[in-house]
Amino acid sequence: MNIKQVPLVLITLYASAGGAQPFTHSESCAKFSSAVIPLQSVRGTGTSMGTGFIVSPDGWIITAAHVVIDPDTKQVDRMIQTVLPGNNSLSTVTLESPNDEFTRVHDFALLKVEGTNLPFLTFGNEERVRIGSGATIIGFPFSALSGAGVRFCLSASIASGAAIATPVGKLDIIFLQGPSVEGISGAPVISEETGEVVGIVTLKLTGITPALRQQKRNVEAFRASGSSVSFGGVNVVDTISGLIDTLETQLANGLGAATGAKDAAEKLTEAQKKAAADVVK
Repeated sequence: MNIKQVPLVLITLYASAGGAQPFTHSESCAKFSSAVIPLQSVRGTGTSMGTGFIVSPDGWIITAAHVVIDPDTKQVDRMIQTVLPGNNSLSTVTLESPNDEFTRVHDFALLKVEGTNLPFLTFGNEERVRIGSGATIIGFPFSALSGAGVRFCLSASIASGAAIATPVGKLDIIFLQGPSVEGISGAPVISEETGEVVGIVTLKLTGITPALRQQKRNVEAFRASGSSVSFGGVNVVDTISGLIDTLETQLANGLGAATGAKDAAEKLTEAQKKAAADVVK
């Protein structure tokens, strides 16, 4: 992966209390982008790509669980890697959160990479976000540029919120009017009112993604059976598979969803305390 990073800077957040002025979108892009990093991993015979963001100067990272855990097999991806700010070489990342139902349903994962003095983002509370307020989403829409590791800083607004009951507790979701493209899963949703992360991008709401996923499984099963169909020298199965991949990765309708940041923040604190206790031992 050939990714150019911006110079290493330490991020100092504006105070969210005391009547501080909201960030403009350009201010958010300038201030927070260096803490957002690309993630790539090996999944099956292919590659999974997504976005993560650093939440501590010593290398704790948050992303969406489905970026590093296959939602179909529930297997953790192999060889998770990133490129840290100020470094053009690949760094190995380890999954620190459990691969359990809670983190998969809430769709977040805690990762760790070796690092010091890294730029980082701070968590806020999604329950305090105002509907209609501005948000910045920073991520790597790989598919838009044929896999190129280019960081995008995108503008969005908070469209709605919801609390959904699940077998493993309440799931807070933020709905966004803004970009919904492949590769920004795991990206931070940064409130422009506070400069804090209030959500983790998880879904693009195209309305047909589940149907596309099922058709993709059908095509893969047909191919695995050893069957093939060709007309005029064109492999129909490969053509259909290519069309599904194109739709699934490129289609965007300007509406997306993010899981709330609060649960991830709480699990991060627990993981950090456990890691500190293990060091003392």
